[in-house]
Amino acid sequence: MRKWREKISVMLIVALLATSIVGNVEYVNAETSPQIYAESISATPGSEVSIPVNISGNSGIMGFMMEITYDTDVFTLIDVEAGEVIPSGTTFDDNCTTVTGNTFQILWAGTDDMTEDGCLFYLNFQVAEDANEAASEIEISYRQSDTFNEAYEDVSLDCQSITVNVTNDNIATATPAATTGAAVTAVPTPTATIKPTIIPTATPTIVPAPTAGPETEDCVISAATQSAITGETIRIPVNIGGNPGIMGFIMEITYDADILTPTDVEAGEVIPSGTTFDDNCT
Repeated sequence: MRKWREKISVMLIVALLATSIVGNVEYVNAETSPQIYAESISATPGSEVSIPVNISGNSGIMGFMMEITYDTDVFTLIDVEAGEVIPSGTTFDDNCTTVTGNTFQILWAGTDDMTEDGCLFYLNFQVAEDANEAASEIEISYRQSDTFNEAYEDVSLDCQSITVNVTNDNIATATPAATTGAAVTAVPTPTATIKPTIIPTATPTIVPAPTAGPETEDCVISAATQSAITGETIRIPVNIGGNPGIMGFIMEITYDADILTPTDVEAGEVIPSGTTFDDNCT
């Protein structure tokens, strides 16, 4: 998935409507980067730990793709839960049950900017029974092309690593994580907890990106040639053919502004209901 640009961009198969001309829209980039961080915590071998990952200094964000990397000799991922600042009814997903390495992705997409500070998501891990007493780092990074605001501009994030101190002490402690760049605004965030029972593994709906079909079969996006009368509104169905399987995409539509003006975009019949579908044509 690539970020949305000032050209008309649509997330799924669309039908286009065109009439009168509109002006260009200019947006201003945020001056500071929101911080993504968690408190350092302590955990005992064999225990379960839930780590709230927070955002602070949030200037507005509509979507992100974050990557979490951890030591598989120390941790086993259980699941990921949406935090309190993620709006209900928006797309929040991960691929933690399908990856085989030590890195997994978390995807969120809304329909307008989320501007609150607070908990974005919880990382739930099982600590290995034979884990050594030492500090283990969990790294957070993000994909710039998939992290943007409602103006479809890049949103840069200042991602902080998480320190988990594995110890035989039974008391979990939490200290503020070291920060860089802009100061972290104090927000009420959940306290990391050590859980006494196994958390059942969630079954997310996200799946790995589908593999391309045979080289002889191309996925084609097309529309039939149409005729139009001056001043009338036309509706252009845009179709997909040879679909090998697709979970999401960004499309850019470029047109002659001296002839056409977009009025709106509608989802086509193959777009599943309840999924995120948006554009920036207005």
